[in-house]
Amino acid sequence: MKTTTTKPILTALAAFVFTLLPISAQEMPKPTKEHQWLNQFLGDWELKTQIFMEPGKPPVEATMAEKVKSIGGFWVVSDAQGEMMGGPFQGAMTIGYDTEKKKYVGVWIDSMTSQIWHSEGSVDEAGKSLTLTSRGFCPVKGKVCNFKETIVFQDATHRTFTSMVQDEKGEWEVAMKGSAVRK
Repeated sequence: MKTTTTKPILTALAAFVFTLLPISAQEMPKPTKEHQWLNQFLGDWELKTQIFMEPGKPPVEATMAEKVKSIGGFWVVSDAQGEMMGGPFQGAMTIGYDTEKKKYVGVWIDSMTSQIWHSEGSVDEAGKSLTLTSRGFCPVKGKVCNFKETIVFQDATHRTFTSMVQDEKGEWEVAMKGSAVRK
């Protein structure tokens, strides 16, 4: 089949399929106020983090550049790049609001592990902080653990991040903390 005849056939097929769909463009879901809350993340940021590898020892520090964009007003996607523990580092985070679960949901991947982290949580009543819980591999403890991440927006240009890991007794310990300044 020639390319010149393939394109009209595919166009006609797509048009036919769309006529079968029970939903129109006007009926498509629109971003909610919970989705709009995520717009605070958008833009370019400079991140400074401290990773607490061993109790009583100074934290490992890292600086990264982060770019955050929106996908359809429903999701924010973060791409962070820099150096960590003496080598290059890249991490990607996606956060959105699941209207069926009535929770914020997200995933995290990075260049230091082969695991994907799934998280969910909520924004506080003041609308300043997002707390997400997840399970993932903790390099300090050498096993999969429960984590709790809290992101707090101080204002339009500053936010902080605290990651806590749950120990064997059920207590929460600071694993990492950081700050972000909008460029």
